[in-house]
Amino acid sequence: MQDEDMEKQVRLRANDKCEYCNAPQFASRLKFHIEHIIAKKHGGGSEIENLALACGRCNLHKGSNITRLYNPRVDQWMQHFRFDGPVLTALTAIGETTILVLKMNNPYQMAARQALIDEGDF
Repeated sequence: MQDEDMEKQVRLRANDKCEYCNAPQFASRLKFHIEHIIAKKHGGGSEIENLALACGRCNLHKGSNITRLYNPRVDQWMQHFRFDGPVLTALTAIGETTILVLKMNNPYQMAARQALIDEGDF
């Protein structure tokens, strides 16, 4: 499969939203990344099942972290997280670790979510 085709599939599957924090691509000036859920250096491959769409913030903070984080291919988002307004709340230890490591509730992120909520886009 061509890289272009794989990127299209990942973006379509993710509905053009970050698969970690659910931020929509249209709300970012920067193009979201196609990232490895399990980093290559930890044995993860480049097959479609190990790729996720990630905003720059989540991808930067995730890095090649081997701590058990939310995995958008095997975990159900609603089992680990919920939104309380613009605040992302953890429902499990995996959710809590993911929120902390990816810094998903920093003031900038919450302000951006609130603006999207106010506009009816989140």
